[in-house]
Amino acid sequence: MPLRCGPAQLILCALLLTGAGCRKHLPIPEGDIAATLTAKTLQDQPFDPGPLRGKPAIVVFAWPTCPHCIKEIPIAQQVATQEGASMVVVFVRGSKAAATQIAADLKLSAPVLVDDGTLRNRYAVNAVPYTLVLGPDGHAREAFRGAQDEGTLRDAVSDAR
Repeated sequence: MPLRCGPAQLILCALLLTGAGCRKHLPIPEGDIAATLTAKTLQDQPFDPGPLRGKPAIVVFAWPTCPHCIKEIPIAQQVATQEGASMVVVFVRGSKAAATQIAADLKLSAPVLVDDGTLRNRYAVNAVPYTLVLGPDGHAREAFRGAQDEGTLRDAVSDAR
C-alpha cells in the first residue's frame, strides 16, 4: 500500500530537508586555501598564513550579524585549542568596527580577518557560516555550510591530520 502524506506532513518534510541542507558537506575548494587568505587583520596588517601550516586548521567565514556564526565561532575556537589546530575567522561582510566588536565580545584568540569581497567571491560565500577544515598543507579537507557542532568539527580536524 503506498504511503500517503497530507499537506502538513509534506510541509514538515520540506522543512526538515531544508534545515538538513544547511548543515551539509559542500564541495571542497581546490588549491592552497591558506595561501589565498590575503585579507587584512583587524590591526590592518597582512595576514601571515604560516600558523595555518603543519597542523590542521579551521577557517570560519562569517558575518558579524549572523547568530549562527556567533554560535559556531567559539565552538570552533574551543575545538582548535583542544585539538592543537589553528584557526582563523574571516568576516566576509560587515564593517571592521563590527568585526572588532564581535572579536572582543567572543574573546577570540584566533586571528580575525576582514575581507574586501575578494575571498567572498573566490569561494562563493553566499551563506554563512561557511567553514573549511584545512590539512597541514593548507589544502581544504572538509567544507561545511551552517553552524557545526563540536563533534562534527572535532571529527573533521581529526580526519585532516
